[in-house]
Amino acid sequence: SWASDWLEAFAQSAHCWSIADALLHQSADLAVQTQMAQALRNKIQADFEELPAGAADSLRGSLMELLAKYAAGPAAARSALCQGIAALAAHTEAARWGAAGVVGFLQERIG
Repeated sequence: SWASDWLEAFAQSAHCWSIADALLHQSADLAVQTQMAQALRNKIQADFEELPAGAADSLRGSLMELLAKYAAGPAAARSALCQGIAALAAHTEAARWGAAGVVGFLQERIG
């Protein structure tokens, strides 16, 4: 369908990073939340190299904010955000997460 083709093209575009992030920070409906969280996860997993140098830290901060926002929100969006954080950890050096590494960073912020 046209909508499916458009979503696929959007998910592969460089604009997906900022648009998905912005929509997740806004109060979007359930379908948009889920779709954008999954799109962001997929971008991190498949297209991490598209990010400008140094953008990983701000992306990590945004993902952590979104995870807190969706803590009681839709499970599919929350799951995609967690998978995005895991993918980000796989793409970045352990030192970027602090002396305690990824697990320590997440424990400190999530509890």
